[in-house]
Amino acid sequence: MAPGHAWRADILLSLLRARRHVSSSPIIYTLRYEGPISRDPGGRLFTTRLAGSDQAHPRCWRRREQVAAGRIVNILNADAKVTVVSPRAGLNDEVAYRIDQKQVDYIDRKFEPKDLDDVDMVLTAIDDIEASTQIYKLCQEKRIPANIADVPPECDFYFGSVHRDGPLQIMVSTNGNGPKLANIVRRQIATNLPYNIGAAVQRVGMLRRKLRKVAPLPEEGPKRMQWMSKVCEQWTLDELCDMTEEDMEQLLGYYKPGTIPSLETVRLVEPDGAYDGPFL
Repeated sequence: MAPGHAWRADILLSLLRARRHVSSSPIIYTLRYEGPISRDPGGRLFTTRLAGSDQAHPRCWRRREQVAAGRIVNILNADAKVTVVSPRAGLNDEVAYRIDQKQVDYIDRKFEPKDLDDVDMVLTAIDDIEASTQIYKLCQEKRIPANIADVPPECDFYFGSVHRDGPLQIMVSTNGNGPKLANIVRRQIATNLPYNIGAAVQRVGMLRRKLRKVAPLPEEGPKRMQWMSKVCEQWTLDELCDMTEEDMEQLLGYYKPGTIPSLETVRLVEPDGAYDGPFL
């Protein structure tokens, strides 16, 4: 394809350019290659399976717009920088809203090869498989991971169904075999999770950061890990959620001897270290 070539005006193209950066809300995506699965900051696995062109199946045209809109939301949740390339006439209300709110960068025209310059990840949602394949080949030449909707063999990574609760993220992926089934499985898992699991994770993270200040040396790593594991195993989720910063400070006093007191015991210890409970 010659440089500067543009796709036909009647093709809906939503090409999302995501420049990854450090984020407190990591995205997880898998790269398809000969080796172990790669997990990178940010990620939601998702693959669509649609057949036919927009002329033969007009509902697919609307569905493609929904796919693009959903992907934009998912990537924004991962704090990625997103650029949408599409003629304004091809935008649905959701995508147009994100653009009007300046939540994404926007190029109001058809795709051109130069749009692949300086990008880290590419996602397409168009109704022309041949055009999608050409984009994928361009991405391969530039070594850019790409996800081509409705063409699983041309997906270097997949989006999955993700449950989020604060810092907790649980992803279910079928590797493109059944997106709807992934959603059903994800909902089933979420239904069986304790209601306060996200808050518990936050508290454990706070305790872990405090522990690193108490025991910062690299050689203490194994002991830190073992002690934190015991806290998570011996305390209930409710206790982890109820743990205050004052409780954490008291609990850290038990790190050096390597013991794990109950929350009740921790709260019986006065700020000066005196024990205020019964002596049996």
